[in-house]
Amino acid sequence: MPNTISLCMIVKDEEHVLADCLESVKNLVSEMIIVDTGSTDRTVQIAKNYGARVIETDWRNDFSWARNLGVEQATCDWILFLDADESLDPASLDDVRAWANYEEAEAYFFKIYNFFSDTEASINPTIRMFRNLPAYRFTGSIHEQISETIQQHKPDARFVMTNVKINHCGYQPSIYSAKNKSQRNISLLLKELERNPNHAFHQYNIGVEYLQTGEIEKSLAAFQKSIELVDPLSNYAHLLYKFESRCYGALNRLEEAIESCNRGLAKYPDYTDLFHYKGTYYLAMGKNSEAEESLDRAYSLSEPLKYHTESGIGTFTTAYLLGLANEALGDDERALHFYFASYKQNPAHLRPIFRAFQLIRNNGKEHELYELIHQKFKVSTFKDRSVIQDILVRCHCYKTVLRFIENWLEEDWIGTHEKVHLRELQLECRLLSGEPVLENEWNSHSKLKNLTGETLPPAFHPNFAENKLHSLVDTERMAHLLFATGCFHHFHTYMKEWKTKEKHTQKTFEISSRYQRAQTLSSIAEQHFSAFLQNQKIELVRSAKTVLPFDEGLIPYEPRLY
Repeated sequence: MPNTISLCMIVKDEEHVLADCLESVKNLVSEMIIVDTGSTDRTVQIAKNYGARVIETDWRNDFSWARNLGVEQATCDWILFLDADESLDPASLDDVRAWANYEEAEAYFFKIYNFFSDTEASINPTIRMFRNLPAYRFTGSIHEQISETIQQHKPDARFVMTNVKINHCGYQPSIYSAKNKSQRNISLLLKELERNPNHAFHQYNIGVEYLQTGEIEKSLAAFQKSIELVDPLSNYAHLLYKFESRCYGALNRLEEAIESCNRGLAKYPDYTDLFHYKGTYYLAMGKNSEAEESLDRAYSLSEPLKYHTESGIGTFTTAYLLGLANEALGDDERALHFYFASYKQNPAHLRPIFRAFQLIRNNGKEHELYELIHQKFKVSTFKDRSVIQDILVRCHCYKTVLRFIENWLEEDWIGTHEKVHLRELQLECRLLSGEPVLENEWNSHSKLKNLTGETLPPAFHPNFAENKLHSLVDTERMAHLLFATGCFHHFHTYMKEWKTKEKHTQKTFEISSRYQRAQTLSSIAEQHFSAFLQNQKIELVRSAKTVLPFDEGLIPYEPRLY
């Protein structure tokens, strides 16, 4: 008969996330035991709707006490514990069932994916399932641990590292700040450290909290204290060197950040993250050969299996940085190799493609892009076409866009509305690439046909569409069109109006707007430099052209509806 699993949780006011959590395990566990510590919303009712046994109690500022209250009521062979803002990945259900019937283990490490945004996450292997034995109980009023009592009861206990995935949304800024978790945790940890200032794990945890709140000096001091006290075999010891180096990096003490990585690598020579961060510090210092060497080592190690890591380290993020390092070293072929490798490993991240297309164009090889795109990308669907259009236009690869549009307009399966858009984009790209445009073509464009007279038409006024970042891409495109059509008076009016409007937007949007405006002006400067270099090969002008800022895809692609 298969072994059974009890889900044990502690909750308070989790009505927005609890259902997703329970839904993810309802077909896995035999019972749900939920300790509620004072919810005032629908949390208790949601739990009962899933058949959970709910134990209602007051909060005593002690996570272990609350955890153990639920564990003591569990009747199954194994205890699975989750937080309400976590859910078991559907692909891991069968793995958990299989591990529950493995007789050699006392506890299992699952991989917690802490999502900071839709695409950014840290990956932390943590014990989340253990045998239900009376001696196995949690310790610590905060950041409670189960491993200590397991090892005390059974010194040779086997802890198995698995690939079971738990998705955690609680570190996303809106959720984390709303619950004020950092201040609550810091308060509890300070009380623990008053009782035991030489507790390595509490020093580590308060360092993490200080890092979250931007108190870098306090964070650094806590990590260094923990390094003095920690057992090197502790499952978080490797993280101390990574976080210490990050503190030094945040303080711009880059040499010390590298030294911290080296100290960590002396103890954990296969820890990918330390090589990766070391490479980033070398990049920031302009030591590109050293950066390339360290990042190459991280890439060869790939994503670590037994250590805390972050999504992309050892894979697509490291590959992108290797592209930057090789580009800085002048090895364009190797740089392109890593940019395309980064994209292949994570097609949701388009930044390496922006960088690759810019590099190809800046090297005077835009004529190779059309065939290269057919080799590297799918361009058969509406979304495929839209993504490629967006990147090529933003990288000013107008001649390549024209080649694609010429072919797409001949296809019967492309819809009428999309064809109208493609014809307008075709006209814009011909203007932007300096090709002649006939008057009847000009008049067919919904916006350009109104570009006459002394007054800037309404369609060409900067429009920030409720502070949506992608509106900046359209704003920049309009500026380029005004310049390309020779409407220089309108162009200057437009840029002044842009500058005025951005001052009345939210701060984060204003910063992005200023960057985009500078990028617009730099691309205009690049056109002048390019025209100058056609007649005179002056190295100073060539150097000035290569260091101009350009679109790196920092503003995410947004699909258009036609």
